[in-house]
Amino acid sequence: MSIVLFAAALAAVAGTDQNRQVDNQFVTMTISPGWVAASRDQVLVVSHEKYVLRINPIFMHASGVEGGRFSEITDGMAGIGAVMREVDQPAGGFECSEASSSPRTTSAETKLNSLYTDSSKTGNGCTFPDDGKSAWFGATAPCANEGECTITLDYDTDNVNALPKKDSREIQDVLSAVETMLNTVRFNKFLLISKISPQSVAPGATVTVYGAGFNVPKFPVGVALKELTEALLQPPAAAEGGKSLTFKIPVSLQTISCPSGKVDVNGWCVPIPENHVDINDCPPKVDGSTNFCGVPVPPNTYHLSVALAYGSLYTDEVPLTITPSAAGSVSVSLLYPDSLISPGQPITVRGKGFRPTGNNVEVGSAVVENVPSADGKILVFKAPAPSGPTLLPHFPAFEVFVSNPNGKSNSIVISYR
Repeated sequence: MSIVLFAAALAAVAGTDQNRQVDNQFVTMTISPGWVAASRDQVLVVSHEKYVLRINPIFMHASGVEGGRFSEITDGMAGIGAVMREVDQPAGGFECSEASSSPRTTSAETKLNSLYTDSSKTGNGCTFPDDGKSAWFGATAPCANEGECTITLDYDTDNVNALPKKDSREIQDVLSAVETMLNTVRFNKFLLISKISPQSVAPGATVTVYGAGFNVPKFPVGVALKELTEALLQPPAAAEGGKSLTFKIPVSLQTISCPSGKVDVNGWCVPIPENHVDINDCPPKVDGSTNFCGVPVPPNTYHLSVALAYGSLYTDEVPLTITPSAAGSVSVSLLYPDSLISPGQPITVRGKGFRPTGNNVEVGSAVVENVPSADGKILVFKAPAPSGPTLLPHFPAFEVFVSNPNGKSNSIVISYR
């Protein structure tokens, strides 16, 4: 599990003559004598003179390399910047260094790979000490916990001649102290759900999730419904203090058309089961290519969790029952196409309660008036220009309703190009 440390939650801890312990709901770690602990956003920073140990419990890397590029991990560390100040970026971090062939390993299987300047790499912009001797400037370690995290150790100086020498007694003592501290690290689960209210709700209604850890700096939270991966979920709103958040139950999900003899089930085309009624199956396009359709969210008991966006930290799942939409004289059971819509494009709606004339279709704030329906079950309208607030930031998605003197229907979400 990944753990986040808040600046307000972790006070500075110093110990000069005995071990001191950082102990709160997020992490427990024993600090070696002479080291000082503090937090910056979610990063725990432990320092001793020019040595800086950073534990980043939630880390996202831009590269495909495990742990990310070294320059990303050590962004802003002076020792690395001094050695690599002439190296073109983005750099891998090893242009000017070599890792120890015998990394130190803690009891938690966290390996510290010490890095040293390597004068054989001259000519690529690397800056080396004047005496040409190998100098230590940092170490990296992948976290042993379940989430994405990083541990880095650096010597904070802009002067490469001040970097400590490889295999010096000073380095050995520092690495031993760090190894001892990392052996005491214990991460606590802090992102959690305690309850949801209500536990049974109709599509489009608002649900409040109570728990903790919903306001992590730089990591917005998201809500996931395990069995509704094809539904559009709006970003939830977290309350101050991160102890609750609210979100809106999706009203529809997307299905796809399938080849003959198959039907879409949870995004997969599978053989049509026995006793299947195909009236609301997504039909292919006229040319036979795949079509995308919107259908109402089916009533069922789903499994809800809260996740940190961009991260791999999820709460445990809790059950949430979505009930049928309130029965009305007018309802929509299928709409197509439901995505990549252009203004003026024909859209077909299937349902019930439509009138021969006088059907109005609302798309966001736009209204298409007096759409006819010959059989009361199908109507076709031309998509208006998108209008009104979208359901997602920077993404033109809108709810579609059908209304007439018989009443107003449930909604299906469509999105524009």
